[in-house]
Amino acid sequence: MRKKKVSRFSWLNKKVGMLSGVGLLTILGGVWSLDQHWLPREIHNISIAQMQQSIGGIQKEVAVQSARSEVFYWMRREQELKAACAKNPRDALVKKDLEEAIIERRRAEDEVKKLQTMK
Repeated sequence: MRKKKVSRFSWLNKKVGMLSGVGLLTILGGVWSLDQHWLPREIHNISIAQMQQSIGGIQKEVAVQSARSEVFYWMRREQELKAACAKNPRDALVKKDLEEAIIERRRAEDEVKKLQTMK
């Protein structure tokens, strides 16, 4: 029977193979750990930014709706005062209140326009 030839570098091949395997596992582990660290944080930051944008949009809509309600209030007040002025055209107090209502309605309309143009 013949004896198997043992290479003088067999121990070196085993070491290189083990080091290559350990190196590959280290690289994969490093990539996996970075992915686990950065990816959830990035997703969290994106979701927070989207929530803040949604909340900002809701707040803007509430402000616009409030300003519109104020416009409707002053329009109604203006109509009431016009009716009162038609009944009694010489009443200076009613005329003064009517002028104030017109000014306030215009101010409220400008506020609605300003809010609608905001981002």
